[in-house]
Amino acid sequence: MENRSPVRVVLDSTLRFPPASQLAKTATRTLDWVFVDASAKPEHEAALASAGVEVLRVAGTKGRLDLVAVLQALAGRGITRVMVEAGPVLATAFLAADLVDEAALFRSASVLGADAIDALDGLPLSALTLSPKLRLTASEQVGADTLQTYERK
Repeated sequence: MENRSPVRVVLDSTLRFPPASQLAKTATRTLDWVFVDASAKPEHEAALASAGVEVLRVAGTKGRLDLVAVLQALAGRGITRVMVEAGPVLATAFLAADLVDEAALFRSASVLGADAIDALDGLPLSALTLSPKLRLTASEQVGADTLQTYERK
């Protein structure tokens, strides 16, 4: 099943990805690609390559990768499905670029407080939950949390 194993992909516009990271150290066991801005400085590139990580350069603007270019590059390599585990900046970028077909949102009854990290950068969560492009298709309890699934209309 090795040829069917998921590819680990990192989006890192400025190539800050540390060659000594656990992800880079385990690259020989799986296939890893790091997408960087075409103008990113190549300081870590050789070290990453020796660890088995392939650096792929795509267009970017203002320190952000062109997500359509990333997805086109993945499609060109035979990747037809992508699961994005994103922080607030990347999640917002995918949502703003209208590149979300399905979203899984875990919600807790516990309030995290003012110093918690928002799910979306600069947008209220309602940008996802009330998006005119997505609809709630499932809601289920997972322990004390609720998993809500949204799909493209």
